[in-house]
Order: sequence, then structure tokens, then C-alpha cells
Amino acid sequence: GGGGGGGGEGEALSNGHGGGAAGNGGRAIAADVTERLGAVPQVVFEERFDLTDPSTFAVFSPEGAPHATLVAIERMTNYLDQVEITLLGEVSSRAEGFFEALVSYDRLGAEVEAGVRQLAAMRERL
Repeated sequence: GGGGGGGGEGEALSNGHGGGAAGNGGRAIAADVTERLGAVPQVVFEERFDLTDPSTFAVFSPEGAPHATLVAIERMTNYLDQVEITLLGEVSSRAEGFFEALVSYDRLGAEVEAGVRQLAAMRERL
């Protein structure tokens, strides 16, 4: 064994790793991320994660197996892939909204600039 199946992943993700989402949407996003990362052991998300600690390394490597290092590398590679895919999905799902906000900000800036020019022209006329 060595998988992290309980609810601990959700706690770690929703307490600082879930982004700024609020309300039910935020809980749904956190639940989705937690589900996708459910197979990744909780120890990976801990602030003091240290793979040189024998007890931490034991989570990834079966004791006494002659091929333990290869198994550990394969497991960690699999976990890393799961985290990377999840992060890419989260960034991708938020990128469109970010760029829409950026375009709106640019438009607003242009409108403010035009308003300032119009006010300056009115002042000159008065």
C-alpha cells in the first residue's frame, strides 16, 4: 500500500491550494481537484515534504524488494504526472476568464482615456 485515500487531500487543497474560488462553485472545484489527486499520497502535499526522510521514502518504495528504487521512481513519476495534468487543467479552465478580464480592463482604460480627452476639450471651450 502507501496510497492516500482518505479525506486528507481535500483538506490540504481547500486550505490554501484551491485558489480564490468562493461559494458552491469553489467547493465543486476543490472537490474535483481532490478527486483527481486522490491517488497521490497526502505526504506529497505537506509543507515539510522531505523525500530523504526514510519514513517518507517508504511511502513510495516497497521495503526489501530488490527493485525498490525502480518501483519508487515509477510511483513518483505517476504521481507527478497526475499533479501536472491537474494543474494544467486548472490553469486552462481559468485562462479564458483571465484573458476576458484583461480585454475588459484594456477597453475600460481606453474609455477612461477618451473621457479624459473629452473633458480636456470641454474645459478648453469654456
